Amino acid sequence: MASLDDILTTQKNGVVAINGIQRLMADFLTLIQPALGGALKVKYTPISGTYTVTANDCVVDCTANTFTVTLPTAIGLQGQIFTVKNSGAGVITVAAAGGEFIDGAASQILSVQYQSISLVSTNTGWRII
Repeated sequence: MASLDDILTTQKNGVVAINGIQRLMADFLTLIQPALGGALKVKYTPISGTYTVTANDCVVDCTANTFTVTLPTAIGLQGQIFTVKNSGAGVITVAAAGGEFIDGAASQILSVQYQSISLVSTNTGWRII
């Protein structure tokens, strides 16, 4: 198994990046949790109406209604991961910022309750992971 130093890189702006996004998440969590001194926590944002994701978000939970969640521009966020979940009964449209794409499409639809999508910035657009 790789060491923590093999997986993480601190960028100039202080953001800690995960090297090789295709690494198994289980290996990453096994290494990082002791360093955190406890459970891994992420920012959870419950919403029920149109929302634009911020760089500080991690999990955006759409709890009710039908609306659009717009991703921030991918530029400057390379490697950042967001998850959008449809825990309500509505239909959620996940849209890329103007001119950007999510795996080649301007948007993705979460039409089934409890469906989710996780995306990573490539610095020019978004990839579904």
